Amino acid sequence: MQALELAKYDKILILGGDILSERNGSLIYAYQLWGDEFQYLNWYCDKLKNENNENYLKRSLNVAKEAIINAKIISEQLNKKCLIVFITD
Repeated sequence: MQALELAKYDKILILGGDILSERNGSLIYAYQLWGDEFQYLNWYCDKLKNENNENYLKRSLNVAKEAIINAKIISEQLNKKCLIVFITD
């Protein structure tokens, strides 16, 4: 969440993100460890037609925040480590 605050402050678009977890000291996509049903945790946020840059920035940060909260809840339920990689503009 701190990274999102920094992105908001610096007006950095979060185009998407990948949720990773750790297995045997290596990082892998979380769904590879948690199960294919969790592929949806990786997300993207494309600019909508006629959406101005300011609204796109706000929406991209909101989508990222919701995705992070969702991934955190699931990682806690599974008792697994959750790491996030942001794709930025």
